[in-house]
Amino acid sequence: MKTQTKAEAAPSFESSLNLLDKAKSEVDAAILAKTYGDCPVLCDISQLDAYLRAGQIKLVVISAWLCHEIMAIRNKRNRAINPKNILRFRSLIHAGKFCYTGGSALFYPDGTVADFQHRCGACAIEGVPIAVVVVPNWKDTDMALVDDRSYLRQASGMLQLAGVTEPKVPADIVANLLRYRHNGSFKGPRPTNAAIQDEYIANVDLVTRATVFAKSVHAKYPDKNALGPSLVGSLYAVASVVNENLSRFGEFIDRLVSGEKLEGEEPKPSFMAGQTLEETKVSGKSKGLPDNVRAAIAITAYRAECAGKVVSKVSIPKKVESLPLFPSQELAVTATVAASKAAPVPAMAMA
Repeated sequence: MKTQTKAEAAPSFESSLNLLDKAKSEVDAAILAKTYGDCPVLCDISQLDAYLRAGQIKLVVISAWLCHEIMAIRNKRNRAINPKNILRFRSLIHAGKFCYTGGSALFYPDGTVADFQHRCGACAIEGVPIAVVVVPNWKDTDMALVDDRSYLRQASGMLQLAGVTEPKVPADIVANLLRYRHNGSFKGPRPTNAAIQDEYIANVDLVTRATVFAKSVHAKYPDKNALGPSLVGSLYAVASVVNENLSRFGEFIDRLVSGEKLEGEEPKPSFMAGQTLEETKVSGKSKGLPDNVRAAIAITAYRAECAGKVVSKVSIPKKVESLPLFPSQELAVTATVAASKAAPVPAMAMA
């Protein structure tokens, strides 16, 4: 998929209409219409206008050519196009995840589009038809009642549709797991809903265990704020993936979140990290402390605790590009390096 640059942030649909093959777009639209029981097909502005004048509200298929025409000449009264929304819909098209989900296309009495521009624009650019319920004669006053105008459903909402009863924490865990696999951290753009849903299905047992652990910790300490449930679950999921000792890590997280230490005992790194993270929440500094930094503090303290270190303070790192390695990862790296050094050097063949 071609990535839009800043210069292409607002696509020029007027100048690119002639790049489409109108005849092919009509064929593609007719094929899609058969999927929905041969519903009506609209292929150009004249057909759209006739349909709007009839005042019907039903499912139709709009061709890529007509999507282009709508964006070029019938999108004059809308809010500014958000290029990110169009790119996200284009990503769904490329992933084969773009289909009819009950959405509508709203048109004002003068035939201009009220709600549909991002889905319409994505289909115009990609040259694909779209199935949508067309609603004519939408009034300006009605727009105040519309709360979800063509915005994508959140990943948690998609998981809820798939049967996950409390989807927010699982969706956040999967998003962080995907980020970690991509760049070794919890920062970066949120993955697409389709990617989150696919990853959840592929690793449902892992995500479920991480979710149960996270919720159990916060059920024990509901008033503690060092690490939120989504971040606890994300750390537990990564620890599982890298084959960390989950019993030891789980006990560490429990101590960190609880903020408790035994009387007369030297404060462990888990306690000091919990104090640091709790203070940033209480003092209102958490807005400047992203999950990636909070995760780095937790893993650094865990490494110190596993090494038997006593620390007087856990500092907040100024910048975190990638998360520290878990002990299991470090052992694996050390073993790999040792094995490579011990491997015999092949003898050179004599001439």
